Amino acid sequence: MKHIYSLFKTVLTASFLLSISQLKAQSPTTVTQGNACNVVQDFNTTAGGFTAPSIYRDDSYSLNWTGAGANGQWVSSSSPTVPPYEASIISPVYPNTALDGTVDIGFSFTAPTGTLYRIRVIRPNIALGTADILAITSEGPPVNANGTPNWTALPGTSGTICLRLLDEDVHPGQELRYEFVFYVPTLAAPVTFDNFALNANAAAPLPVTFMGIMATREKNTVSLKWDVASEENVREYQVEKSIDGSTFTKAGSVTAQNKPVYNYADVFANGGTLYYRLRSVDIDGRSKYSPIVKLVNHDSYSNLLRAYPSPARSQVTLQHKKLAASARVAVCTMDGRVVKIMTPSSGASNTVIDISSLSPGMYILRLENANGKIETTSFIKQ
Repeated sequence: MKHIYSLFKTVLTASFLLSISQLKAQSPTTVTQGNACNVVQDFNTTAGGFTAPSIYRDDSYSLNWTGAGANGQWVSSSSPTVPPYEASIISPVYPNTALDGTVDIGFSFTAPTGTLYRIRVIRPNIALGTADILAITSEGPPVNANGTPNWTALPGTSGTICLRLLDEDVHPGQELRYEFVFYVPTLAAPVTFDNFALNANAAAPLPVTFMGIMATREKNTVSLKWDVASEENVREYQVEKSIDGSTFTKAGSVTAQNKPVYNYADVFANGGTLYYRLRSVDIDGRSKYSPIVKLVNHDSYSNLLRAYPSPARSQVTLQHKKLAASARVAVCTMDGRVVKIMTPSSGASNTVIDISSLSPGMYILRLENANGKIETTSFIKQ
């Protein structure tokens, strides 16, 4: 039976789903030299549940596992023809066994001169369908407009890296995924990724039972992408669609091809709220469903709202369209009680909200813009 990751994107309603592409750690991440990196996956006998490209990336080339053998590793695809390009890979879920707010993480590599890299520590919540970036080695794009690097340069064309990431959002016992993205300036040589390492007492990766699924909408087309951990005896993936979240009909299907990531485009996605789910069908007829993804009307203002981080301690940032002076943000409890009201700055696209006085729990952010349109999202106060 297909193992399935649970993660969602661009579903911004009271279902509390967050877009991982817009999230970042609440506090700055301190990156130092690590000293407790222990290789937990050498890729010599298995791909280790890693997938490439990362499902959280829309513009990244793939790395490919070279297969079982003494030199098993991941190697960048030969498909890029014009440099620079980015190649990404992401781990399965591992429990954080560190005893403090750190993560020791490492890998071996070969790469062209000048290659940059970024690591993101991601916490998926399979039950809620949310995901937070808890720690990150570099912010922003790989390179600024003036050519100055934002990301970290690899220390040479080959070697081994061991880093310690310290962030107050990282805690012992969290279930984490690790994403690596390489910015490659030239086609002189491929990038290789090998010997994934974590804290010296790191445990084995955790089993998963759901698909990670992302959905994005552009006019009348919905693009779906889902993550694959392992694929045994799977015949096909059926894409099902609903207008009420209850009654689903088959929109299409994709034949299982032993790939790490699958895509499907629903070109008949007209206006209005839509719900999607995936049904993996085994060769023997058994099946399993993914959680449901909800997409609001593409004409609606509400699919542009983001709140991060979540959980948060002292403040939360609300990302939105540029607002007129008459817009208003309300913080509400789950039973509808308004506990805070504020007016965003005219023309702002981000609003920082002080939540230090709030009690721990889940809250709704309610934004009313100048035209009277209302949208909501949520966050968790620690």
